[in-house]
Amino acid sequence: MNDRRLEERVRTAAEAALSERGFVTAIDVLLGLGWLQPSGEQAWRQGRMPYLERVATANLSKLSTAVCALEAWRADAAVRG
Repeated sequence: MNDRRLEERVRTAAEAALSERGFVTAIDVLLGLGWLQPSGEQAWRQGRMPYLERVATANLSKLSTAVCALEAWRADAAVRG
């Protein structure tokens, strides 16, 4: 998947979370991308997994790119007001 396509998927997931909950977290985006299952999130929150990356299905490079895309979306949203 190219970065442009991933940026669009991140934007879609972030906007869906914002609309539904009124705020967005990286967890929301990872769930929206399908890279994190709710059961994996729960395992991590309960301390059964030491690192969120262990329960995510994407590699660290893709995770990093998604988080950077989320930050860019956040900065753009802040400018738009």
